[in-house]
Amino acid sequence: MKVNELILYGTKSLAQAQIESARLDAKLLFCKAFNKDKIFLITNKDDDIAEYGEYEKLLNRRKMHEPMQYILGKAEFMGLEFYVDSNVLIPRPDTEALVEKVIDEIADSKKTILEIGTGSGCIPISILHFCKNAKAFAMDISKYAISVAEKNAKSNGVGNRIEFINGDVFKDFPNIKVDGIVSNPPYIEDDVVPTLMTDVKDYEPQIALLGGKDGLDFYRHITKIGYDVINDGGFIAYEVGYNQSEAVKEILEDNNFKNIGFCKDIAGINRVVYGYKIK
Repeated sequence: MKVNELILYGTKSLAQAQIESARLDAKLLFCKAFNKDKIFLITNKDDDIAEYGEYEKLLNRRKMHEPMQYILGKAEFMGLEFYVDSNVLIPRPDTEALVEKVIDEIADSKKTILEIGTGSGCIPISILHFCKNAKAFAMDISKYAISVAEKNAKSNGVGNRIEFINGDVFKDFPNIKVDGIVSNPPYIEDDVVPTLMTDVKDYEPQIALLGGKDGLDFYRHITKIGYDVINDGGFIAYEVGYNQSEAVKEILEDNNFKNIGFCKDIAGINRVVYGYKIK
């Protein structure tokens, strides 16, 4: 079968499985299966491919609605590339609003941050990439996630400025002092998780999704304990669900944080809530 015929075959196969981005995914999976780039699809479209079993395997994974990022083993975030697998959440564009806020806060200073629930490490790694003098601690309950994050820190050139901590934030809150706490914690209500799209609820780690009965368990705990960890004048910044900004603002107010504000995501939703420790 020729290259262009294989792409057409893959596109039809994915479309029948109700994959909206069928043609694009078929091309990307071809490139993955045969270790080719996109230019090859144009310049060699009439080449004959005798064996395409690996392509079939990848198509079958996508037909089951496994996320493309897991199949390809990579995701783009803040213009950087991150390795991802099923042990970590896939970085999403909404989270860039949180990273951009922290980058503005740190700028060229030598501040140190603590990031909780690091997953792939995309948040602290991106911050350190753009803030060359900053340092970070990054915590996750999953040792497998920590392994992924360490790999990404090394590949993105910031491994010498970040320390990873494997622990449960509800039991092992780090006994350190930092200039800011950053987190995109699990914030989906427990009874909502089973209703999410197949590619999320069946493939992404539920431990990174479940935020308690009302989705606010992590915000309450991190904010309460984190106040004493943050240096005077320091900040706390969260990503929140589309309907949680006011509730998280109240949590910050109840724990003595001041000058609380919001940042909107690309859809105009209050996606980031931040505040300062000012005495």
